[in-house]
Amino acid sequence: MSYFPLPVSKNTHVCGLVIRKGKFCSYSIVWAGEFLKGDEEQVTERHVFILQHTEELDFVFCLWKTSEAEPRILDPSLYYACFEEKKNLSVSNRYLFKIADKWLLLPYAPKDLFEKWQATEGLDNADLSFFHGLFETHAPKQFGERQQTRIARFCGWYNAVDDSPVDAYRRLFLETNTIDSGPRMDLSQHPDQLSEQNKKKVREAFQIVKCVFPQLLL
Repeated sequence: MSYFPLPVSKNTHVCGLVIRKGKFCSYSIVWAGEFLKGDEEQVTERHVFILQHTEELDFVFCLWKTSEAEPRILDPSLYYACFEEKKNLSVSNRYLFKIADKWLLLPYAPKDLFEKWQATEGLDNADLSFFHGLFETHAPKQFGERQQTRIARFCGWYNAVDDSPVDAYRRLFLETNTIDSGPRMDLSQHPDQLSEQNKKKVREAFQIVKCVFPQLLL
C-alpha cells in the first residue's frame, strides 16, 4: 500500500459527490482539498482537488473558491506551489491507498507535470507499460491518450468546454421544470395500478433518462 503525497483535508465528506452542471458536469470529486477563502490566500498543496469523469475516467486537478459554485482548473503556473518532485515516488503516477475505510487509486500530479519529471530522471526509469498493464485491471481506461485529449481542453482557468450532444441533453434535463407545466403523475399510485398505456409511457421515460444518465444511482 502506498502513501498518498497530498495532505488529507477536513472536506473528505464531499468525496464521491458528482458535479451535475457547469464545465465539470459528470465529474466526481475523488480527492478534496481545502477551499480557497479569497484571492489573497496563497495556493498550496492542501488546496488541490482531484476530479474524475464518471464515464471516461480521466482526471483533472482543480482549485475551488468558497465564493464560487464550481471549481477552476489548476493553472500550470501553480504546479510548483502544489507538487514536489521529491514526493514523486511512483513510476506510474498512481497511488493505491486507504482512507476512511475506502481504497483509492489516484495520481499525485497532473499528467503534463509528471511527464516532465519523468523526462528529467534519465534512463533508469522502469518500463511504464509494465505498470500500465498492472493497474489496467483495477482502473480500466485511466491510462493512454484518451485522458490527455480531455485534459487539453482545460488549459486555462476560464477556457470554455466544447459541449457534446449528451452534455446538452443533461443540461436540458436540469432546466426542465415539472412544477408549472408538463405531464402530471400521481406517485401515490402503485405502478401496477397504472393502465398499460400509462405504464408504457413511464417505461419509455425511464429508458430516455437511463440513456442520458447511464450511471444514475437511485
